Amino acid sequence: MASSSNSETPEDTSFSTMDEKDPTLIGVHCQYEYCNQLDFLPFRCESCRGTFCLDHRTESSHHCSKPGEWAARRRLANQSKRSLGEGKMMADVYIVLYVIGTIVSNIDWEKTTIVKTSYQ
Repeated sequence: MASSSNSETPEDTSFSTMDEKDPTLIGVHCQYEYCNQLDFLPFRCESCRGTFCLDHRTESSHHCSKPGEWAARRRLANQSKRSLGEGKMMADVYIVLYVIGTIVSNIDWEKTTIVKTSYQ
């Protein structure tokens, strides 16, 4: 059984859990040709966009027609993002790190009070 508390992020997997609140997903059949299992928590393949059961959610298990397409899309998206240090000189970065380090090292940690809070 799949759970929503999966430690992997959707970007790290080739499948995603479909929205359980969507009323059209009640009783979806696995699209793998030889399975057709009725599944109440289906997975969508991020490459071929097919809907599969837990056993056939990975590209290799359902013999995906577009293997690796989700990874290619993710790679292109990451390449199009600008780097945080783009256009900056390393000297600027070192100056910022030096200033932050100086501020942190000048804090008198023995006189600093840590306030604990509780959330209800």
